[in-house]
Amino acid sequence: TIVLVVLTLVVGCIWRRNISGYQQLRVDDEEETPQNVQQTNIGWKAIRGDVFRPPSQPLLLSLLCGTGAHLLCCMVVVFILSCIRLYPSQRGIFLLRSILVYALTGCVNGFVSMRLYKSFNGRRNFTFVGTIAGIWFPVVALALYVCAMIPRYLDENSYGLPVMDFVVLCFIWLLFLLPMTLAGAFVARRTPPVRFPVKPNEETRAIPPITTRRCLGILVCNPMSPISLLLWPFASMFVEYYFAVHSFLDGYPFNWFGVSLLVIVVVLATTVATCIILHFFILLKCEDHKWWWKVYVMASVPAWYTFFYDLVVENQIHLSGTPTLIIYMSYSVLQFVSFFLMFAFVGFAACLWFNIHLYKVFENDEGQLDSVIELAQELAQETPGETPQELVQNVETETSKEEETKQEIV
Repeated sequence: TIVLVVLTLVVGCIWRRNISGYQQLRVDDEEETPQNVQQTNIGWKAIRGDVFRPPSQPLLLSLLCGTGAHLLCCMVVVFILSCIRLYPSQRGIFLLRSILVYALTGCVNGFVSMRLYKSFNGRRNFTFVGTIAGIWFPVVALALYVCAMIPRYLDENSYGLPVMDFVVLCFIWLLFLLPMTLAGAFVARRTPPVRFPVKPNEETRAIPPITTRRCLGILVCNPMSPISLLLWPFASMFVEYYFAVHSFLDGYPFNWFGVSLLVIVVVLATTVATCIILHFFILLKCEDHKWWWKVYVMASVPAWYTFFYDLVVENQIHLSGTPTLIIYMSYSVLQFVSFFLMFAFVGFAACLWFNIHLYKVFENDEGQLDSVIELAQELAQETPGETPQELVQNVETETSKEEETKQEIV
């Protein structure tokens, strides 16, 4: 809790210092001093025309974010239902109802995937995006489960997934998950895309070069690096994760859902704060406008800590036999992929929200620029023989006249 409070205060200081500082520069900008012009064109302010440029592979990024939002929503719903005693403690029934909740919340996946893809100026229709969103993660989970079941099928004394259970899973996927995902994508198609406050420039701004030594200093030898700072979300969930892993290995039911729900809230808040801090100091301050994929990968660092802890547990318990090791590693990889998608989505969504609200201070400048461009186009149609310099002078005289009339009216 103390770490969360400290990180929240840091985010508040970043917000207040930069927003109020830029507004003060806009007030003092009437003097047009070289110092004011230089301060408004460095750091995060210099990339305002490129920070909302669509990323590379927008469809893949949208699908990953939609699946992460889907898994996070499913986990929160399952924990809430468990807190109010609507979920049984038996592992088989618990797993079956969790699969049903995952299928019924598929609309979240389709909505987030389609709306993000639409905001990135994607041209695919909602049926394509919704179908891919509803297919790819269940296929990956099924492939990992088949890898875990192969040793059981080869062992005559053990048993794997019955054929009827596999048919039931396919039935749930076709009847619930895929239609719900398509419904969410259809709603997102009718919903307006995410509105960015600043339009991208026609020409892409060059990113300042960064040396290998500085890159290693940022990533490794710095207390504000992603490797060190993103340890806090994993540290806040370590105790609950320890008991969950060992209850799974020992075969005991895990019933601490109320405490775990509070831990999830703390972990999500800590992830949001750390990702915003790292995003601002490592990317925006260094004028790196290609932040979409970098933030997504950076926010997934806590998932790697969980996977490394699973490897440590595997060395401690000394699993006997190759089939048992394959089963354990298959479940660990599936758990890592789920945590990767959830943590990455939370960090990505937090940084996107931060950028939208941070660059809203330039929204008025965009409106004034659009009005000047429209006025210049009107003058160009009225006087086609004038040069661009004469058009600029005419625009300045027209705007000055409008300001004088407004002052006279006041």
